[in-house]
Amino acid sequence: MSASKTNVVIALVATLCMAPSLSDELLGFDDPLFVEQLPTGLSAALSSIFTFGAMYEFYPVRDLSYVIERLLHGGAPLGFRITNLLLYAWISVWVCILLRLFGRPRIATLTALLFAVQPLHCEVACLITSRSILLSSLFGLLYLYFFIRAELPGLTFSRPLRLASSLMLVLAL
Repeated sequence: MSASKTNVVIALVATLCMAPSLSDELLGFDDPLFVEQLPTGLSAALSSIFTFGAMYEFYPVRDLSYVIERLLHGGAPLGFRITNLLLYAWISVWVCILLRLFGRPRIATLTALLFAVQPLHCEVACLITSRSILLSSLFGLLYLYFFIRAELPGLTFSRPLRLASSLMLVLAL
């Protein structure tokens, strides 16, 4: 099976495993601060993200993702859950892509599928408040991918890859 078909299968498996979490209501551990109390205007929201206004933690990438979602779908919990589900599927695919760099595509695929169906990940994939973990994981995998690609022997364009890996590391933190 080709790498792109494998990636689609991994994304579908991850999505199907976590799909029962899609509901349009807040769960017990979902903090209404992220859904109901975000500033509604773009300038007020951006101001609160970078000045510790509405949020009690400083996670600008996470908070910016909440603000964008709030502007796109009005803050319905289902929209936040769909985004978390898509992020989780994308992370599962990047696990496979990263592991493929080591030259064992079957092992990479099996590992990514096991990662996608791991029941311990349901809390991270299902709760709106776990967005920072998903984003950090995604950017951390991208950092590793670009860093490893930059260090491969015979690569002549490693400087842009090193810059990309540095940016992904900053976003992951």
